[in-house]
Amino acid sequence: LCFDVLSREAARVLRSGGRILIADSPLYTDADAGDAMVREMGDYIAGLGVVPAAYEGPGYLTEAAIRSSPLDWSRSEADPQTVVGRWRGRLTARRAGRELARMPLLMATIGGAT
Repeated sequence: LCFDVLSREAARVLRSGGRILIADSPLYTDADAGDAMVREMGDYIAGLGVVPAAYEGPGYLTEAAIRSSPLDWSRSEADPQTVVGRWRGRLTARRAGRELARMPLLMATIGGAT
């Protein structure tokens, strides 16, 4: 589902104090990078001889989508643990020619602070 639809539906079906957690969803600041990732994954999967699954939404989240959500989202992100890890991430992004996804845990509490 598109993130705005998911946010509205969660607010509709959960009672006050209910929580929604999103895990394992790639997050980008730039939608073009997310679109490139979806194409790359589709090409990779097709190269294995498998038909890629269809997405009901874009297949990733953006910072803009989170900001425009009717819910107040909190996040927990793993920090690259070492200088080597941070450099490895920069090199991988350079090779990919695009921003790499972050994979935060996102949580919102319905009708209250997160």
